[in-house]
Amino acid sequence: MYNVVLGTKYQKDGQEHTRWTKVGEAYKKDKGMTLRLDVAILQKPGETTWFNLFEKEKAPNGLSQKNE
Repeated sequence: MYNVVLGTKYQKDGQEHTRWTKVGEAYKKDKGMTLRLDVAILQKPGETTWFNLFEKEKAPNGLSQKNE
């Protein structure tokens, strides 16, 4: 499992810092990854949004193949 975080920059004592806010979790699956967001992006308040992530398929020349 991975934490999904959003980094925002801020200044403190003249130095730049990053504040990390957890916005969801990602999980490895058999054929890719699943991403769950706990922030209001595409859902109603109180719900979560799930995305599935899959590795890009590569052609022998290293370019992305078109999914058909």
